[in-house]
Amino acid sequence: MNSETGTARLRTRGAVKALFAAIAWLVCVCLVTFQFLAEAWLRKAAHSEEDPRRAAACIQKSIAWDPGNEEAHAALGAAYQGHVARIENLSEPERLGLLHKAQDAYIRAIELAPTESSNHMNLGWVRYQIARSQGRTPGPEVLESFSLAARLDPHSYYPHYLLGTYFMAGGRREEAFAAFRRSIEVFPSDQVIQKILETAMSATTAYEELVQVVPEAVPLAHYYFAMLLEDRLKDWGHAAGELKKAVRLDPETLYYRDYYFMLALRHKDIEAAEDEIRERSELFGAQPSLLSKLGRHFLEHGDYQKALEVCSRLEEADPSYPELDPLRAEIQRRQGDLLEAISSYRSAIEKHPGEANHYFQLAKLYLDHGKPFDAAKLLLKAASLDPGNFTYQEALGDAYLRIGMKEQAEEAFAKCTELDPGSVKAWLKLGTLSLGQQKWVDAAQAFAKALKIDPKNADALQGFLEAQSHIR
Repeated sequence: MNSETGTARLRTRGAVKALFAAIAWLVCVCLVTFQFLAEAWLRKAAHSEEDPRRAAACIQKSIAWDPGNEEAHAALGAAYQGHVARIENLSEPERLGLLHKAQDAYIRAIELAPTESSNHMNLGWVRYQIARSQGRTPGPEVLESFSLAARLDPHSYYPHYLLGTYFMAGGRREEAFAAFRRSIEVFPSDQVIQKILETAMSATTAYEELVQVVPEAVPLAHYYFAMLLEDRLKDWGHAAGELKKAVRLDPETLYYRDYYFMLALRHKDIEAAEDEIRERSELFGAQPSLLSKLGRHFLEHGDYQKALEVCSRLEEADPSYPELDPLRAEIQRRQGDLLEAISSYRSAIEKHPGEANHYFQLAKLYLDHGKPFDAAKLLLKAASLDPGNFTYQEALGDAYLRIGMKEQAEEAFAKCTELDPGSVKAWLKLGTLSLGQQKWVDAAQAFAKALKIDPKNADALQGFLEAQSHIR
């Protein structure tokens, strides 16, 4: 009997174990099913980003299946924010209602994952928007959220940027600029630096304050600060100082130096330009490109003697530099030394026979001084070296006209219309040439093309009417 009782107990225990196992299995199946359904609704929400209402509804269904999913609550907050940002014509109560819903979603996400920096950052931003919408200064709860986000993720620039925005809204400019500086230190990228500097400059244009935003050890920040000082304030003195800081920190990045040199010439600070040439020559060797720019600067400002002196220095630095002879020729041309200019252009052609522009420049000189035959030869060569150049083809057509080679001129102008079908000038020249040759139909077609581009062009209309009058 005892044996039967023991057997019954064993059977009962086995049945209980089997029941618990079945229940556990069922719970697992339910949990997996709930998680699967929750994830499915989240995926559906991700495909509904363009429709914030639909996205929020999908996320809410996901949360119903898995209420402990921090990512779903964070996504719901983002969906409500997206609704505010994307939907136009929201009333102020509707907007505030959505922001409060976003706030609640982020608070729940933080309860589930207290160390997730992005949730604190987004909560702070939503609270900031609520305060601004209500016409009040963002309170300490915003500062708490942004500060905590920055502590949890010290290597992310955005919490520091938002901290700066918070301090700016409260008129705490010094603290704001310190936060902005930290943001740049954390992530010194082009876009971050430009955005922060522009935000700071919207509050003040005083150099003594703005410089607080720029970390001393970030050359790119000094560079962009210099750009803003030049572009917005025309403050060459401070811009030069900031560029010098960038160069000292990173002496081999040439675009810092190039910008400095360009500004020095723009502001006619020849001493600064010469210092840069000298310093760069010591670091990298001869600098013919900078000397060429300096020489052209003197040329453009009519100081031909200094321009020629720079040409001599350029020749010493690199006798075969492509811009040497053309620069010297242009100086000589402006001085009225025609023979010397021709000699310099010929020297340029000898040194660089494949450079089409050298032939073109010499041809212009010949055309200006009544030598169209010589000019046509040079222009033909320039056009053959660079057949896609509209300017060379047009000049060739003009040269042919001056020496009476009308068929060749017609070919050149026709080529111009192929290269730039939208050029009224090219169609006018082709039409005028056809009119002079009594090719009435060709002339009418060319003038019609010009009128299609510019219906109010008087020359095109007159030429078209004249050509039409001869067509029967």
